[in-house]
Amino acid sequence: MEAEWANLLAAHWPSVTLVAALLFGISICVRFLALTSESFSRALGPIGKFIRTRRALSKAEADLLRDQVVALDGRVRSLLYRDECYFAYMLADQEWHHRQELLAAAQGWALERHMPFLEFRDKWMRERGLEKELELWR
Repeated sequence: MEAEWANLLAAHWPSVTLVAALLFGISICVRFLALTSESFSRALGPIGKFIRTRRALSKAEADLLRDQVVALDGRVRSLLYRDECYFAYMLADQEWHHRQELLAAAQGWALERHMPFLEFRDKWMRERGLEKELELWR
């Protein structure tokens, strides 16, 4: 019996493929129309109701996701400003320390070496295995 099915499929595979493709295309069209047209969905009866309830995202879920994206965008923007401010301060502080080292050297004082921020950042990120993240700074 299985051999007969195999022979039948082997002999008529173009027709079987065409029928499968048509059924798939029709199902996609019916789902699209049921999701976009309320009247078409009602005409399908329980199938239309089932398709509409299985929608990927309801309008409320989409609105909630949109609100979350807007909120996250604001938080990310504020974190970027904070990061820029920290970075600008670190560079200004590094310049101040360098000037103080020059003044101390002019007075003949021996200060321990101050590690500049960029050197500290590179070392800190490498110690934590964040070399890939370091590329964002370059």
